[in-house]
Amino acid sequence: MARPKKVKTEDQPDSSLLSALKFISLITKDIGTPSETHVRLQNNLATASNGILALGCPIKENLNCCPQNSLLVHTLSKCTNDIEYQQGLMLSIKSGKLKATIPCLALDLISNITPDEPIAIIDNRLKQGFEVVGMSSMDTNNQTIYNASILLNGPSIVGTDGKVLIEYWHGIDLPKGLPIPKNVIAPLLKSNKTLARFGMSQTSVTFWYDDGSWIKSQLYAEQWPDISAILDRPSQQAAVPKDFFMGLEAIKGFTDALVWFGPSHVRSHADPSVGALYEVLGIKEGPIFNIKQLLNIKAHIKTVDFNVSVQGGNMLLWFGDNCRGAITGIRNGEN
Repeated sequence: MARPKKVKTEDQPDSSLLSALKFISLITKDIGTPSETHVRLQNNLATASNGILALGCPIKENLNCCPQNSLLVHTLSKCTNDIEYQQGLMLSIKSGKLKATIPCLALDLISNITPDEPIAIIDNRLKQGFEVVGMSSMDTNNQTIYNASILLNGPSIVGTDGKVLIEYWHGIDLPKGLPIPKNVIAPLLKSNKTLARFGMSQTSVTFWYDDGSWIKSQLYAEQWPDISAILDRPSQQAAVPKDFFMGLEAIKGFTDALVWFGPSHVRSHADPSVGALYEVLGIKEGPIFNIKQLLNIKAHIKTVDFNVSVQGGNMLLWFGDNCRGAITGIRNGEN
């Protein structure tokens, strides 16, 4: 009878510690300050903080040390047998033919981060909201409160870069007026875990997952301006013109940034004889927008008014499923 084959390394489930460290790695670095490169393992919990965000995840292993995270992740990913740990000035690991020592810092050099106690039930609708409003986080040098944060606002969440404003209704009963650093978007979206609970204090919020892990974020003390003056402005909503986005895709290779609206067409330049032009029935002459900003909302926009008057210019207002938004028009072709 043939002998059974050994299970390959990639087919073996991750250890409790390795799974936790992969989650923690959403905010740690290979090179950086001690708190950015090391993870704290204590009381069956793995935690790390970069000064703005902190992540925590339960572990089965009874360890009490602060090892270098990326090196520990690499080592554990190569373990094919039961793992033995020995703690001292280094964390020693033995698994089959593999032996390794991971450098550690003293526990008192890495802050002991605790999460906020849960106050509400949440789910992945909130994650969907962060994904949608995160589209507004384009590169900009504007460091105002609304540019640097995402606004958790009761049943909705709002994001802007000063030119694009998006609101998404997740429908969960949460506190209003909480400015959360945009740094939280990436780890929230990259994690495949299921959101379960929400906690907060006067200075922080914590997003809990159903496996007991969490992401904690600082809150900004400064408050957002009133966005209702923009999003509640009267508009003449109509269905997005047929072939509108096909037209944008057709001309985008001819323009660095802008799309010009002409009578029943979109074009890449102010001069219709230059670049590319695409016929789109229903388009009226006048507005100018950033083409990337328009393409970013393609999956969500259902109705739109391209020419809502604002002081000194125009903007477009749009509505979609559970979301709405505004994009500032370009004045005199200046992006």
